[in-house]
Amino acid sequence: MRDMTREAFHILEHKLLPELFFEGRAGFIDFATDTEPNGIFEVFRQIAEAKQMENSFRADEFQRRMIELTDQRTADPYKEFALIVTYPEPEISSLCFKSFFLFDATCTSQAYYTLERVEKNGKPYLYSWEKDLTRKFCGTTSFDEEKQLRRIVELYLQNRRKEP
Repeated sequence: MRDMTREAFHILEHKLLPELFFEGRAGFIDFATDTEPNGIFEVFRQIAEAKQMENSFRADEFQRRMIELTDQRTADPYKEFALIVTYPEPEISSLCFKSFFLFDATCTSQAYYTLERVEKNGKPYLYSWEKDLTRKFCGTTSFDEEKQLRRIVELYLQNRRKEP
């Protein structure tokens, strides 16, 4: 059962969510942030169902929080946001504590980051993801969400400056 749970979460965090985010853009954000149903949990539930796996998780264990990163005075087309998804506590390394979806108001600039558990209960590993679903190790990070978000926003802004 543990292997099936690991596989289901791995598919969710490392394949489907980044793929849906990069391809679905604003439609994915709307789906992921709807109050009912919890879109992130629904994707997980469908994976579990397809794997014929007993799903012992609840929708409220897949928490979502939207944060506006820009100043309130910023004009709407220039606003930047972060959607933070917190998962049930991962029991196995390489599974995620959280996913961070960063994007601008038009979803023309997007970034996906994961915070992953390591074997020996060390600091979480931070990864950035590309649209082709390759990932890049960005080092370890704090357990403090404010510090995590600050580091991720720094990476996001650095990558935005590199965009053509």
